[in-house]
Amino acid sequence: MSLSTIPVSVVIPCYQCSDTIERAVASVAAQSILPNEIVLVDDCSQDATLEVIYQLIKQYPSGWIKVVPLKANVGAGSARNAGWAIANQPYIAFLDADDVWYPEKLSLQYTIMHNHPEVAMSAHACVWPNAISIRVDVSKMPKIKKIKPVEMLSKNRFSTPTVMLRNEIPLRFGDGKRYGEDYDLWLQIAFSGLIVFYIDAPLAELHKMPYGEAGLSAKLWAMEQGELEAYLNLHHKKKISLTALGFWCVWSLIKFARRIFIVTLKRTFCR
Repeated sequence: MSLSTIPVSVVIPCYQCSDTIERAVASVAAQSILPNEIVLVDDCSQDATLEVIYQLIKQYPSGWIKVVPLKANVGAGSARNAGWAIANQPYIAFLDADDVWYPEKLSLQYTIMHNHPEVAMSAHACVWPNAISIRVDVSKMPKIKKIKPVEMLSKNRFSTPTVMLRNEIPLRFGDGKRYGEDYDLWLQIAFSGLIVFYIDAPLAELHKMPYGEAGLSAKLWAMEQGELEAYLNLHHKKKISLTALGFWCVWSLIKFARRIFIVTLKRTFCR
């Protein structure tokens, strides 16, 4: 482990992840420049997750990993809020317990945000399951793009393990919201007038698809409801008009129908 650190708190919600959390933390420990701290939030797991976490922290310097054991299962969004609440660094980076970062992730993303103090949140590309891993050329600074709020409406462009934001942002994940809570927060940030950047470099590797992997239709519908609620929240806060709300809800439902069709085909032909 490198001795140099950057002012970043890494927040990882943990639920039934005893088989993967060690891999996730190892990818943080393998960063070219380490974050100041990791906050692991156990979301009342019923397996050996908490036991594994306590054994895991013994492998790293004292105090580098903080543990927040929740007494009730509250969902990933609320678990992230719990970790965010005790994070003491100016920047927050999110990682999921079954995903990993490439070693250059924190160094590049922090450097970009540090050099652009006007940016409240940034995200980057990632590698999905079964895709060919693409490593970043660290000798070149990746391309960055300012994201307009309207660009966020067509789809959730930001996977949570790619997001870094400023701790001072006065917005949080919706408490108790279990589906679409990340997209809802990204929209709230973008439409609040805060500046958002996209970094065109794959700096994380995800080990699950965004939808339909384990896939019950009921879960897909819950995810769809979460997206519709995110649009509705924007309308309630007068960030988008009623006409825009109707348009994007119809657009979302069309995407949902397409997902159901694709998942149904996969189940039919992969048996």
